[in-house]
Formats: sequence, structure tokens, C-alpha cells
Amino acid sequence: MDYSQAMKYIGSFGRKGASVQDLSRIGALLSLMDNPQERSRFIHVAGTNGKGSVVTMCAAILEEAGYRVGKFTSPYVIEFRERIEINGEPISEEDFAELCLYVSQYESALTVQGYEFSQFEIINAIAFEYFARQECDIVCLEAGIGGRVDSTNIITSPLVSVITTIAHDHNDLLGDTIEEIAQNKAGIIKDRCAVVVAPMQNENALAEIMAQSLEKSTSVLMPSLSTVKTLESGIFGSKFSYGEDEYEIRLAGEHQIINAITAIETIHAINKQGYSVDGKCIKKGLARASIAARAQILSKKPLIILDGAHNPNGMRAMVALLDKVEVKRKIGIIGMVSDKNAQDSLAEIAPILDEIIFVEGYSDRELSAVKLAEIARNYTDVNIGVFPSVLDGVRYAHEIITKADAAIITGSLLLASSIEKILAKK
Repeated sequence: MDYSQAMKYIGSFGRKGASVQDLSRIGALLSLMDNPQERSRFIHVAGTNGKGSVVTMCAAILEEAGYRVGKFTSPYVIEFRERIEINGEPISEEDFAELCLYVSQYESALTVQGYEFSQFEIINAIAFEYFARQECDIVCLEAGIGGRVDSTNIITSPLVSVITTIAHDHNDLLGDTIEEIAQNKAGIIKDRCAVVVAPMQNENALAEIMAQSLEKSTSVLMPSLSTVKTLESGIFGSKFSYGEDEYEIRLAGEHQIINAITAIETIHAINKQGYSVDGKCIKKGLARASIAARAQILSKKPLIILDGAHNPNGMRAMVALLDKVEVKRKIGIIGMVSDKNAQDSLAEIAPILDEIIFVEGYSDRELSAVKLAEIARNYTDVNIGVFPSVLDGVRYAHEIITKADAAIITGSLLLASSIEKILAKK
């Protein structure tokens, strides 16, 4: 099997697979593979917003300390292999193809017995095997959707379980209330394993997290906001103090300070379990941590920002960031997929834009540009353009934007991926 065949194999699986009620399906597959997940140690991160940032920050800090660090995230922006990395390097095409072939023999044996796997489960199995073979010192593991029956939750004793900010998202799968969503996310908490919870939680979500922690006989550590002071914050990052130390982060937005202090406390939690990461490594790691399509600056004049915000909380954070940007006009290039809350997301961002360009043609799950425009007109009366492709929308934006303006490309990581691919061809 070569890489192109491996990608066809991955593409043969649906995004959701059959309905998941427990972890028996991924458990059966990994059991045939001799349980590679049992040969690694994990920082396991779940939540609605910020989990990718926390995973990336923790990985960067641990790399600075000299550890061999695996990182499993989703989704990718440019290249599928970005989802499985060791010390910042994506899995090679050769290793990915080899592991697809390896996993496929066990998957096919179970499929004959009636199992129906999702794409995420297969990728997760590949990642577990890769990290075990590569003898990672620690793996920063990002949960997919939810937590309790997410395939990443097959791990039994993480070094620390981390719950980032919880908000409404994937309601069709996780529940209609914040309590139901929190209960699902907090399902990654394990008996007597360390737990770190991001501050600024919804009080009902926090109550669910605390209840599950009590049930699992573990204590919860939440960073103290009273010891945080923002020194600088803008589109190019932030400087802040936490306790007696000062830190700098490249990831833009004050919400990233929340993610940073969550990562700091996560590192403190693993230090108590035999790891050795000093304050200098924490500072250096935070300062260099970056994520594609997270308030990513594509250009300074004109200012062009690429951000994968795809739910109301993410949009709210983007609006807060844009409030600090002084430009003549703010032009939005927006696309969203059908399983996201477009109504509330557009209610956040549409009112602060001076012109909006809605695009389509980047995903088979997208909401039509016409539908998005219809929703947006409930919140703004500025000029709205509708374009049948991302490239057409980008070309129009290029015609109207000046060096005094800013363009904000947002609404979906799938849109961000499409934009990055367009730029890569130039």
C-alpha cells in the first residue's frame, strides 16, 4: 500500500460510522493490535473550545524540556498527516501507508463480523500504534467530539485529564443542554488521575465536572484567574503575568491566555508524577507554540487574518480580538458547515463587519452561501456578496481591499484549509 492508496483507504470510512454507545468497537480493534495505547503515557484533553491550543502548548513545552512528544489532533488544515506528529514533524507518508496496511488487516477481520468503524477510530488506532513504535515519552492526545465514548477515551490511566472551556457545539451528538455536554466531555476523567479544568467555565458545566471528579475520587485543579494580569494583548499575541512569572504567547486573543495558564497547570501536574519541566522550558514553549488557522496572520498590509472559528464562542473570541484592531474597514470572508450553529455565530460577527463575502465549494457539508447571507441579513445591513467558490470570493476581496482595511477569513476549518491550499499554489 502506498500513500495514495492509504488515503483512499482512510476515505472509505464515514465520518461517524455506526452509532457509538460504548468503547467496545475501538477496544476490539486495539485488542487485536496488542493494545498499543497501553505502551504510551498521555495528557488527554477534551472540551469545546481551546483543546487544540492546550494540546499544542503542552507539546511545545515538553519538547523544549527535551522529551519525545507525540501529538494527536483534529482536524488538519493543509495535510492530513498533520493530525499525527512527533516533535512537530508529521508522520511520514511511508509510515502512514505502512500503518494503514497494518491496521486494515485487523479492521477487515472485524468488519466481516459486523463492526462498522468511523474514520476517526481508524486514524486513532494508527496514531496509537505509531506513538508506541516510536517510543514517545509522552503523548498529547486531543479528544474528538465529546469524551465519554470518544475513541481516544480507550486509554485507562492518563497522567492528567484536561477539560477546556465547555460550550454548545455538536448538540445533535452530545445533548441539548450545557449539563449534558459537560457530562459527556468530563467522561475522560479517570479514577484517581489528575484533573485540570480551564477557568471561566459555565457554572452548570463546572458542577458536572466536579460531580464526576468526586465520583472518580480525584481532585480538580483550576488555574486561578486572580493571579493573572494581562500586560499586552493584540492580534500578534499577548504578554501576561501568572503568579510571580511573566509569559509571552504568539497565539492571539485573550482567550489564549486562559489556554496558556491551563497548559501551565497541566505541566505542573505531570511534574508531580516524575517529569522534569522547568520554568524556562514552560516560557520558551509557550512563546513558540503556534497553530495554523488560529488568528493566523497571512498579511500585515492589508491585514488578513485566517481563523477557524466555527461556533458562537469562537466567533465571540474573534470579535474581541478584532475590537483591538484599528483599520478603515473590516471585510469578512465566511463559510460554515451545516452541523454548526450558523445563526448564533453570525449574530456575533456580522454586526462588526463592514462588508461580508459568503463562499461555498469547500466541503460537501457546507451551508450554501445564499443561506448564510439570508441568516446574516437578520444582523446587519452592510453589503453582502455571495460567491459559488472560495477562489471567486478571494478574487473579489482582492479587488476591493485596501492597505487600510482588514480581511477576516473565518467560519470553518475546512474553509481555512481551502484558503491555505489556494495560497500554496501561488
